[in-house]
Amino acid sequence: MREVKRRGVESVMAEALDRVWRGVDGVYVTFDTDSIDAAIAPGTTGPEPGGFTSDEIIAVGRMIGESAVDNVELCPVYDYSRTTAKLVWTVLTEMLYANAKHNVNALRRS
Repeated sequence: MREVKRRGVESVMAEALDRVWRGVDGVYVTFDTDSIDAAIAPGTTGPEPGGFTSDEIIAVGRMIGESAVDNVELCPVYDYSRTTAKLVWTVLTEMLYANAKHNVNALRRS
């Protein structure tokens, strides 16, 4: 997270995704809810301070679109206001949209 704060989420994610995708046909990403700052997303089994902000994790979701994805550690019983569930839904929606956009663009190129 220090690197994300220093360089910005887009820069760090672009570099990480470039490394992950190099030489492979597919990538599977597990989106762990406790990667989000506990002040923003309390509804997780392992809340930690200093994680992604909501804007950062939504940006991450948009960037991961080519990958298969799942979500872990969402814990609604700790999330009285349902803010964590809403944020997770937004991130997963962005991931699905980015995946669909990538696939449509791939079809157009072929």
